[in-house]
Amino acid sequence: MIIELVWTRIFSAEFFYTFAFLVLSLAVFGLGAGALTIRLFRITNDSANWIYLLLSATSIIIGPALIFLIQPEFTKAFASGTELLKTIVSVFVLSLPSYFGGISLSQIFKSSPGRLPGLYMADMISAGAGVIFAVFFMQYFQTHYTAFIAPLPLLLASFIMAKGFRKFFPVILSAISIVMMINSQTILTLPGRDKAPVEHRHWDAMAKIKIYKYNEDYKGLITDNHASSTVIGFNGDFNDPELKNYNFFGADFGYLVRRFDNCKFLALGAGGGKDVMHALVEGAAEVHAVEVNPYINYLLTSGRLASFTGNIYKDPRVKVITEDARSYIRGSDRKYDIIFSFSSNTYAALASGAFALAENYIYTKEAFVDYWNALSDNGFLVIEHHYYVPRLLSGMLEALGDLEIADYKRHFAVYGMPEWNRQLILLSKKPLDAEILKNALGGLGSKNFGIYLIYPGPPNLDNHIINRIIRDGWEKSSEYAGFKISPSTDDSPFIPQLGLWENFSLEQLANIEEFSEFLGFPLAYTVIITILGISIIIMMPLNLIPYFRPGPKLGIFQWIYFFLIGAAFMGVEVVLIQRYTLLIGVSVYSTVAVLMAMLVISGLGSRFCEKFNLKYALSIIILLLLFETAIAPEITLLFARSSVSVRILASILLISPLSFFMGMPFPLFGKNTGELIDWGFAVNGTASVIGSALAVFISISWGFSVALIFTALLYTLAFVIIFTRVDK
Repeated sequence: MIIELVWTRIFSAEFFYTFAFLVLSLAVFGLGAGALTIRLFRITNDSANWIYLLLSATSIIIGPALIFLIQPEFTKAFASGTELLKTIVSVFVLSLPSYFGGISLSQIFKSSPGRLPGLYMADMISAGAGVIFAVFFMQYFQTHYTAFIAPLPLLLASFIMAKGFRKFFPVILSAISIVMMINSQTILTLPGRDKAPVEHRHWDAMAKIKIYKYNEDYKGLITDNHASSTVIGFNGDFNDPELKNYNFFGADFGYLVRRFDNCKFLALGAGGGKDVMHALVEGAAEVHAVEVNPYINYLLTSGRLASFTGNIYKDPRVKVITEDARSYIRGSDRKYDIIFSFSSNTYAALASGAFALAENYIYTKEAFVDYWNALSDNGFLVIEHHYYVPRLLSGMLEALGDLEIADYKRHFAVYGMPEWNRQLILLSKKPLDAEILKNALGGLGSKNFGIYLIYPGPPNLDNHIINRIIRDGWEKSSEYAGFKISPSTDDSPFIPQLGLWENFSLEQLANIEEFSEFLGFPLAYTVIITILGISIIIMMPLNLIPYFRPGPKLGIFQWIYFFLIGAAFMGVEVVLIQRYTLLIGVSVYSTVAVLMAMLVISGLGSRFCEKFNLKYALSIIILLLLFETAIAPEITLLFARSSVSVRILASILLISPLSFFMGMPFPLFGKNTGELIDWGFAVNGTASVIGSALAVFISISWGFSVALIFTALLYTLAFVIIFTRVDK
């Protein structure tokens, strides 16, 4: 669990999140492969378990270091034999810790199948502890150091199990890990990525932060090597006549601020603080700087960027909020004259595990409803992005329809900024007039980054995709777009997944780039299908091999049962982590709260499983999944305006009953399979990868609710097997 979280953070920041999803998802196959090795080679030597733990720890130490040494270019994996080989090697190397760990775990299970409920409880609760361990060390000791702290629990276990002089080996390996930890920042960083001198680096559970020094007046705050926020040097004197010459590198919203006598300005994703400074310069009376990353706020409040920016975050007009932007909007009863969002996401997966595709709740249809409700009677929303604006527009139009806004087409405009390769939406509580349309973002024309009106625009732009969506609706306009323009919703907040299957071709596959998804290539779907293809073509047949060898065998329905509950458990886990992010907020809190609670409470369910009938446990799981699908989202709305601690507690309470019973199907059934539990564990491990990939695929395509119904169906099939076949 520790390496899943830490490696997700490392590889999504350095290699882009889609490829982290691919490589780390496949690496999880190692757990099932290790268990299968026990079955195929009849390994029964418990005294050798310390060696497998030692090998697992060794793999954790050398794995990422080797990947950064060979520097695979995953975007070229389908175009170059060399890069394909590097990708295969990467998956193999990163799967070794799980592989040797799978051997160790399944051997313990196999040696004491009657004690499986207690053993499984220990496994699940310690995995929950691993979540806390990983997030704590990433937050306070940085991610690159944590990568080499991660093997220490395994080395301690190896030391305990080893006898005599063998204890010397984990001690030596611990020393090697510490030495590598000292040099970890160099080891786990791709060379040649920095486009300016790096003044400062920090890498925690939220993001990899770098400060570039462009010149004496401007710095860059770089998040996860992809998202950039300009930091403007300022002497702190708002009476300085030079302020009128400042370049704020973005939309000039000064005209909008000056329309209000006491403008209340909200910056969503304040980043390096340039929007906060711009609002203060224009005379805003109150500025709320909302930024989810606490370290960024620290840099600007009391860290190395505080004096450089003139200590604007200590200005009495500024309120600094460290919280997810969407959660803050939902939980606040304040009204704002301007809500401003300028490139508020990083394109990187958070620390939510291997199965993460950077879901984002600030760009959904429901988010626009929240923004509208948070605006004052004369307020404005300005929201911008490089790639998402057509899809944002679709969501906004549906939101305005849900709000029953009369003559809604007069309440918004869409601008193009060709010099910045961006588009912006201006949404107004009152109908827009010609003066506002002309001046809202600093005026039209070449003097303001070439900004121009797309809607309402000149006749020559009638066939622009923006105007097609407004005129014809997103459904009819989809055939002209070339990429996904359907609204992103809270039930499927995967805004970056813009690819369409119709755009897939082998030629394009051989020439994909990191941002191909934004241009319409179905990169996320291709990655998921690749995972499923490898599962079906390679891993599932491997788990059938014991049927063709002498010795005791699982019944076919036993095999299917282990497969179903493995796929279902991981599918539920993936969905709930992402779904409860909306309530808690996108942060390390959501990871710790949901993932840890699920694991620990499932472990408790395993401990007490023998007090329950398996059919009863499965029935309760199915009912609770239906509850989670239909009723739980409505209950979470009751806590939208509560504090973070209350929202965390509410999340834990809501998922606890389901998690408790989900800990029962594996140990209740597995303890009766005797020495065949290693095979069942192998099938279960393979199925967990398939279930996770399917859950993400379904969530992107049809939403979390459908994904949960799918997992309920899997548990229902498991119930049918228990009810009709196995007991007989």
